[in-house]
Amino acid sequence: MPWRSPDRCRDRFVNVLDPTLTKKHWTHLEDLTVAAMLKKVGKNWDLIAKMLPGRNVNGLQYHYTRFLRQRINEKGELLPKRKPANN
Repeated sequence: MPWRSPDRCRDRFVNVLDPTLTKKHWTHLEDLTVAAMLKKVGKNWDLIAKMLPGRNVNGLQYHYTRFLRQRINEKGELLPKRKPANN
């Protein structure tokens, strides 16, 4: 594709088109693994992503920022999901 640089093509394959990526919802076990690894190695996303087959670094960082950051306490424990308030 002449309008895409080789870097952009590689990024698109690694983050979107790679057939080994898991497109399913994140499981509770994966969330627990992320919380445990964060406690153990910190925000070393490459190392954490290697512990989660089918997940890549970008997807992991997005999932953490969007969903998990509020649910992991100071001790590194995963808190239960909050139920939405009934209005």
